[in-house]
This record gives sequence, structure tokens and C-alpha cells, in this order.
Amino acid sequence: MAVRIRLRRMGRKKAPHYRVVVTDSSAPRDGRFVEILGHYGPLTQPARLVVDLERVDYWIGQGATPSTTMKSLLKKARNGGDDTVVFGAVDPEAEKAVRAEALAEKRRAAAEAAKQAEAEAAAAKAAEAKEAEEAAAAKAAEEAAEAKAAEEATAEAPAEEAAAEEAPEAVTAGADQAPETTEKIEAQTEEVPAAEAAEAAAEPEAADEAGEPGASGAEEEAQAAAPKAVADVEAKADAAAEKATEAAEEAPEAEKAPEADADAEKK
Repeated sequence: MAVRIRLRRMGRKKAPHYRVVVTDSSAPRDGRFVEILGHYGPLTQPARLVVDLERVDYWIGQGATPSTTMKSLLKKARNGGDDTVVFGAVDPEAEKAVRAEALAEKRRAAAEAAKQAEAEAAAAKAAEAKEAEEAAAAKAAEEAAEAKAAEEATAEAPAEEAAAEEAPEAVTAGADQAPETTEKIEAQTEEVPAAEAAEAAAEPEAADEAGEPGASGAEEEAQAAAPKAVADVEAKADAAAEKATEAAEEAPEAEKAPEADADAEKK
């Protein structure tokens, strides 16, 4: 009987793993075998080969021949494995340590991600609080400015009302003074003809008394004093007319003052 060392397929579809067996060369691939020498997992990265080299050497000494695939795998196993195949069984403790390290790394990454998310949320919340504070400060400043403007307007209102109240009084006073001034002018104007009449009446008497001593001197004095009196009366009349004109000019300005204040309030 020819004996061969080859792989026997195991596992489900698309997830194969193999056993290293000693079997009759005429037996089917997955048929009966003589001995199991190890196993081979091609799906791991890298693939893992576990085989008893002493039993392999024994069966080779008994005339067994390895298959082509087993020759390549046994060569790598004798060299201690390479980048594609790892030789030897898995150390349970080492495998456990690897899994623990992977789990710890995963937890550290999750904790860092949560910490970063929390920091970003805190920063966003702080930014929102700052924006709200700035908006509140701006609103408070605007309200303060409006309140100040309202106070100033309230403070100016009594002064404008007082000016508006004084303006009609000034107009009334000017209007009241205007007739008095006019009456004074008329009275002084009437005094001028009276003085002229008195002078004319004095002239015949002076002519009748011309025969008396000293009559010519009195007549001359009267004639000299008359122009002076007329000039004084005219000067007084001119002064009264100027005052009346000034009062008449001030009266329209006083009347315009309430209208200007009213326009300013409307604006």
C-alpha cells in the first residue's frame, strides 16, 4: 500500500479548514485516513499551520510521500514560518492578551471620541451663552439710550411750554403798549398846533403893547423860545414813533415763536 501525507478538507462552504493526515493514496480526498498529524487554517492572516514534525519524519521514513502542497507547507514549517504561514499552535494566553489589548484600544478610542464630543458640545454651549450675553448687553444699551433720549425730551418739554406760554404774553404786552405809544404820539402831535396857536395869540397882544417900554424885547424872547419848544415837541414825537415802530416789529416775531416751537415738537 502507498501512503501519502496530504490535506483533508473540513468546514462549511466558503469557510474551509484542513487536517494534515496520513492516508492511502488510493483513498478519496475526504475518505478514510490512518493518522492525523496536524491542521492548517488558510483563512487567517497570516495562515496558520500546526503539524507534528516528528510523526511526519516517521511516516516519511516508512515510505510515505507528501503531496505538493504539503511539501511547501512542511518546508515553511521547518524554517519556522514566514509572512504567509505561521508555524505552531496558538498560545491561549497570548491570544487572550491580544484580544484584551484590542478591546482596551477600542474602549480608549470610544472614550476619546466621547470626550471630544463633550468638549465640542461645551464649546458650542459657551459660544451660544456668549452670543446671548452680547445680545442682552446690546439690548440693554439700546434701552438705556432710548430712556435717556426720553428723559431729555421730557426735560425740554417744560422749557418749550414756558416759551410757548411767554410768547403770547409778549405779543399781548407789545399789543397793549402799541396803543399807549400811539396815544402818546397823538397827544404830542396835538400839543404842537396848540403851541403854535398860543404863539399866534400872543403876537397881537405883543403888537398892542408895542408902545410900552420893553415890549420889543419880550416879543423877541417869545419868538426865540417858540422854535425851541416846537423842536422839543417834534423830538419827543419822533422818539415815541420809533418806540412804537420797534414794538410793532417785535410783535410779529413774538407771534412766530409759538409756531416755531410747535413745528419743532412735530419734528
